[in-house]
Amino acid sequence: MNEFAIEAAASESGPYTEIVSGDLMDARNRECFDIYTEAFIPKQVATVRYLRFRINSVNGYGASLQYLALVGEKKEHCMGNDCPHLLELGDIQARVIQQNQYTDHHPEWFVADKVFTNACDTNDHNQEGQNNYYHGPIGFTGLAFTVDLGSLFYIHEIMLRNSRNGVYNSS
Repeated sequence: MNEFAIEAAASESGPYTEIVSGDLMDARNRECFDIYTEAFIPKQVATVRYLRFRINSVNGYGASLQYLALVGEKKEHCMGNDCPHLLELGDIQARVIQQNQYTDHHPEWFVADKVFTNACDTNDHNQEGQNNYYHGPIGFTGLAFTVDLGSLFYIHEIMLRNSRNGVYNSS
């Protein structure tokens, strides 16, 4: 993936506002540990429950994303030095409520909730279901997925890590 945007809203029906946009590191021809987690600062501290991840351009075969996390705090629990902190989406029971994903071969391998864990991308066809990253449809740009955080959060920073799409090496 190359260019992306993240939109946020307090309710599922919106209105959604773009809070971050940018370019991710080109992950092609890199080893897993040479693909860094990148930090993006929202245009303003946002109070959000819903995040929409949008793919604006792709490199190679299609867009894939390894990791998405937030730095912030739950709106009703912010007290003193506890705020803000890293919010792993799996730890706060976030859930994907909409996605456009790769469907040509084993679509269950490339679902968007895979971005809740920061790990090296895998694509081992000998281990069914072992892919651990999101992959959009081939050549797809547009709304990739929507995440419900489960509660309102103040978001100060968004952490993203591109994927090289496993053995296909085509972020």
